Amino acid sequence: MYTVTGVLTWYFVGNGAAAIRVRDQAGKEWDIYGARTRSINGVPIRCGWPGDSTCTDWPSNVVVGTTVVTVSYWIDPSGFGGNQCLVSDQIDVGTQARAHKRKPR
Repeated sequence: MYTVTGVLTWYFVGNGAAAIRVRDQAGKEWDIYGARTRSINGVPIRCGWPGDSTCTDWPSNVVVGTTVVTVSYWIDPSGFGGNQCLVSDQIDVGTQARAHKRKPR
């Protein structure tokens, strides 16, 4: 299991796929696919796009484009279209990012 910390700059779920983008301190953009089940600070999130009126489970303290998050991810060697990709099911914010313990996959 790996982690990247930075500003959450994109989050989208649709057509059975999910995408998370994080910009780290060095300015590198990390594109990470979202697993079928996703959570923020351990709480399951079903929301497709934060700010949408149907998005009732998105935490109010997480603002896309502003909030610093830590994303735990693994590498799927056969991933998207047969190419290696990063996949995540967990986003952590604040002290949860340091306290959350993950089991290796």
